Amino acid sequence: MVSSPNIRFTLVALVLGQMSMGCSLVTSTSGTDLRDPDAAVSDAASGDASVESDADTREDGAVEDASVVDSGVVDSGVVDSGVVDSGVVDSGVVDSGPPGPCANGLDDDGDGLVDAADPGCSDPGDTSERGLDACDNGLDDDGDGRTDYNVTASISDPGCTGPSDSSERGTLACDNGLDDDCDGRTDYNISAAATDPGCTGPEDESEHGTNQCDDGVDNDFDRQVDFGGNCGGRRDRRCSSITDDSEAF
Repeated sequence: MVSSPNIRFTLVALVLGQMSMGCSLVTSTSGTDLRDPDAAVSDAASGDASVESDADTREDGAVEDASVVDSGVVDSGVVDSGVVDSGVVDSGVVDSGPPGPCANGLDDDGDGLVDAADPGCSDPGDTSERGLDACDNGLDDDGDGRTDYNVTASISDPGCTGPSDSSERGTLACDNGLDDDCDGRTDYNISAAATDPGCTGPEDESEHGTNQCDDGVDNDFDRQVDFGGNCGGRRDRRCSSITDDSEAF
C-alpha cells in the first residue's frame, strides 16, 4: 500500500500533539517542571526562605509589641509614674502623715486613757488628748508645780483623782486651798512669795513648819502660839513673822 505525503504529515502532527499534552500533565501549577529534580530542590529552598522570612516578621512584631508594653505601662505609665511614684499611693495615702493623738492608739497625755476613751478627745481628728477640766488641760492650775492627773504618781497632781476631776485641789493641808494654820499663807506654791513656809510640797499634811513662830506650839508657855495664833488661839506677840524662830523676847 502506498502512502501519500498528506497522510504522513497528518500522522506526524498527531504524534507531536500527544507528546505536548503529556508534557503539560507533568508540569506543576507554579510552572516548574516536576521531571527536573534540580528545579524541585530550588523551589523547596525558596519555600523555606519564605517561611523563615514570615517567622522573622512575626518575631519582630512580637518584640516590638513587648517593647510597647515595657515602656508604655511598666516603665513610664501607670505603675511607675501614675500610681507608685507620684500618683495615688505617694500623694493620696502615704504623704498624708501619721494619725493624730486621738487616733494613734497611744496614751499621749499619760492619764491612762487612749484616744476615744480619753475625755480630752472630741473625735478621732482631735489634735490633742488634753481637755477642758483642770486635771486634763495641761496647766498647773493650783501653782504647786504639778500638772493634771497622770498614771505616774511622782508626776501627777495629788489633788487630781482622774482626768475628769474639775479641780487640782486635794484634801491635804498643803493642797486644799485653805490657810489651815491661820498665818496668812495657803498651801504649797512654787512661788516663794505665795507658799506657806510650813509646806514642803503639795503632799505635805500640815502647814506648820519647824520655826517656833510656825510650829503650832506655845514654845515660851505664855499661852500665845505662833505668828498666826494657831487659828483660834492668841497670836504670840513676840513673833514678828512666820519665819521667826523664837517666841521669846
